Amino acid sequence: MNIKYQQGRKFEYRVRDYFIKSGYFVVRSAGSKGLADLIAIPQKNNHLLKPILVQCKSGDGRINAVELKALKALAYKYDIIPALARVVSGRHLYIENLILNEELKI
Repeated sequence: MNIKYQQGRKFEYRVRDYFIKSGYFVVRSAGSKGLADLIAIPQKNNHLLKPILVQCKSGDGRINAVELKALKALAYKYDIIPALARVVSGRHLYIENLILNEELKI
């Protein structure tokens, strides 16, 4: 297993654990071959009431235009929230709603 894969997987677990601690049911896409690394499903009493499709970026935190367009299309088609999880200021986990272009408050 290469170092980049290990770092990415470790970051996905960190994001997964964050959602689980916030009351979500989370499914991880092993190998990250699809559009999303994680799917976070809220409980009925959650204020968002929509599943969240999460792309995790442990490196530079950027998502390319093709991925962004595909995530947004999926979001509109299935009424879900597309999100980008990345690290800012060294260690702070930041999850951005890719439709509203603002921090996702879960």
